[in-house]
Amino acid sequence: MAFWFAGIDVLTIIMSSVTLSQRAERKMMIFGIAYLIFFIYLLVKAGTPGANQYGPDPLGPTQ
Repeated sequence: MAFWFAGIDVLTIIMSSVTLSQRAERKMMIFGIAYLIFFIYLLVKAGTPGANQYGPDPLGPTQ
């Protein structure tokens, strides 16, 4: 979560402190959207199946 908030803060600071051309603004918007999609992917991605050093798999046995 800290990396997510740090990335959003950096994008906000860059966008507010620098006058960018339309092309640069589009690049920043694409970067922001890609960042959001990657973050959502990490939220929904399944973890390693089976037990690990922290205990059994909370989702139950795998097939």
